[in-house]
Amino acid sequence: MDNDLHTLQLLDSLFINPFVRNSDVVNICNMHLSTAGKIVNNLVEAGILSETTGKKRSQMFVCNEIMDVLNSY
Repeated sequence: MDNDLHTLQLLDSLFINPFVRNSDVVNICNMHLSTAGKIVNNLVEAGILSETTGKKRSQMFVCNEIMDVLNSY
């Protein structure tokens, strides 16, 4: 249940900044890095976030749907 709340917090924050790193999720949701990674991975698997750097470390994720809306203006 806590992860659902944290996921909602993260989703809300994406409307302010559609780019996020795992370390950002730690600060947004006040959680451990490994838990933040699990939430981000769940959102990647759901197709909500996608990884932009192609790296294993210091990955950056983006919510493409939000970016599409912003780019349409």
